[in-house]
Amino acid sequence: MSANDRVKHCRLHDLLRDLSISKSRLEQFFVFQGNLDSLPLAKARHHVVYTSSVQSLDDVSPNLRSLLFFKASDRNRGMNISLDAFFLPCLGLISKSFKLIRVLDLEDMKLKELPSSIGELIHLKYLGLRDNRLERLPFEVGKLTNLQTLDIAENCFCNHHNIFWKMKNLRHLYMNVRGGRKNLKIETLRNLQTLLDIGVEDWLATNPAKLINLRKLGLRGNFRINRVEIFNSLAKLLCLQSLFLYTDENLVFPSLSQLSSLRRVIKLQMRGEIRKPPSPDEFPPNLTQLILHKSRFKDDPMEMLKKLPYLFVLRLKASSYVGEKMKVSAGGFAQLEILELEYLELLEELDVEESALPKLKSFHISSCFRLTNISEGMKFVTTLQELEIKQMRKRFTDRLQGEDYYKVQHVPSIKIL
Repeated sequence: MSANDRVKHCRLHDLLRDLSISKSRLEQFFVFQGNLDSLPLAKARHHVVYTSSVQSLDDVSPNLRSLLFFKASDRNRGMNISLDAFFLPCLGLISKSFKLIRVLDLEDMKLKELPSSIGELIHLKYLGLRDNRLERLPFEVGKLTNLQTLDIAENCFCNHHNIFWKMKNLRHLYMNVRGGRKNLKIETLRNLQTLLDIGVEDWLATNPAKLINLRKLGLRGNFRINRVEIFNSLAKLLCLQSLFLYTDENLVFPSLSQLSSLRRVIKLQMRGEIRKPPSPDEFPPNLTQLILHKSRFKDDPMEMLKKLPYLFVLRLKASSYVGEKMKVSAGGFAQLEILELEYLELLEELDVEESALPKLKSFHISSCFRLTNISEGMKFVTTLQELEIKQMRKRFTDRLQGEDYYKVQHVPSIKIL
């Protein structure tokens, strides 16, 4: 579940999974092509292929609506050559034979190119190309005017053609960042809700006021240049709820005081050094989720963060704090329910005062290798439902299961991974 109670992932028991696949065959709902010795059904509308058992698509129904490819496991890495040889003619067949297809997911299939015939799939609504080896997108992708989601992130693009402006129905665009084009045309995408990630230079060259439905935005680059212009452009996004800001390597965030103008932003994720810790009134005033990476705070940020009145989720990730002691004092974090500390490599001591976390339900500690024990104050966090300890030193986990267990014995779910 996400912080706002939306389902993001689910696990299925193997028996229930087998039952679901069997039922889908009977109902001719979808075909699972994997290691189950099953033959494709000519009438199935949805087809799932695990690449450990790549077979022909010749017998698949021309009325196919969705086609998803999955890598079965890492042990099949040696199949990359055969997969390349399979997929180019396969994509040609898909474009020729499955004209009604709505969903095509080719994530992590190590594709180096797409055939121009991809533009013939005019009914496509979802095209997933994440984590391939694509160096360019053919112009013909611009013909997919019914596309609602395009995921081309994690590829090898040095450039991609200006084709997005044609996709007037596009709602979610996940892309690579190479920046510096300054002619990326996206302001025609009035239905766009998600844009992850775009370089600062490309963003400043657009007219953000026309992206009237944008709710989630990721920006990467140098925020010290045109800082005022960047934040002024963000203030024009009247529907913006989630903002992701990533600085270039070895660069520092400038003053963040203008974040306070983003009244509708409820989720903020930042990656990069913040030399001057912001005060609580410099954050978006209605912030409920805050995720920090590599902020490199030298002073304990908890005394400042506890004053954010609506903060529901706080995740302090790799090197967000580089001090040795952290104290969570009483009188703050009135709404905090989820707290995560991950790879705070210098943290040696965590002190939680009584009444400091009055609503905390989930607490995760991961890869804080110098931390030797759980805080005494955790025994007062009676609302805690889940404690997850991951990749911690043996001395920490031994104490948690032994002499320190009394501090967390009231927690219904304790996971040590």
